[in-house]
Amino acid sequence: MIDQRPRLPSMTVSPGGAPTSAAKAADEDLELLERTLRERLPDAIGATEGEITAVEARLGMPLSDELKVLYRVVRARSDDFGEDEEYDYEMECQVNTAVGCELFGLDYLYSIDAEARHPGWNLAAATAGSTTPGAAVQNLAGSTGWIAFGTNGGDEYVVDLTPGPAGHIGQVILVDHEQSVGAELVADSLTDFVVGRRKTEGNDRRLDQPPVVAQVDNGRRFSKETASAVSQIVRDA
Repeated sequence: MIDQRPRLPSMTVSPGGAPTSAAKAADEDLELLERTLRERLPDAIGATEGEITAVEARLGMPLSDELKVLYRVVRARSDDFGEDEEYDYEMECQVNTAVGCELFGLDYLYSIDAEARHPGWNLAAATAGSTTPGAAVQNLAGSTGWIAFGTNGGDEYVVDLTPGPAGHIGQVILVDHEQSVGAELVADSLTDFVVGRRKTEGNDRRLDQPPVVAQVDNGRRFSKETASAVSQIVRDA
């Protein structure tokens, strides 16, 4: 049985409702983020404080300060771009280019659901998550603190409010739709993501580590002694 409950970092809530913690990235720069977005999107329609509060109530947790800044500049509702023949695809493309991904509208923000990532019990039973002390991203199937805000056309870009031991609250991670566990660190903050300071290395998973789950019975019968011996080898690895 795999414990997929996210490890919550030490975190308090400011009077404005945003998570605050020493674990925030040093590269988080709200003024730079807002200035960059407004320069790129001078005519965008932003969200009201009431609209942001309503989304926080629906999600059951406050948005990060950076997400609030983003959606105060552009809420990205489809009707903001027009309707039917009047739909402004050029403006939608401009928004996506300015942010660096296909941006979800404010009303479509959601938490990555752990159950939805598992394609079925037969595969999920052979999958386990183990977060190492030096990991920036928790090796989970999902978390209420993984707030999806955009996509690259298949995978989801997520603001991570429940980072790994070496991560930062508010870092941006990429959730691969072909994987059932884990995510890749993309940027230390949403500011970095928008201004183009993204990670170029591979993901945060430790490929040189032994697997957490060992498949013992591959269509053949093994004695309990054999299964126990293999289990001990995996624990000692």
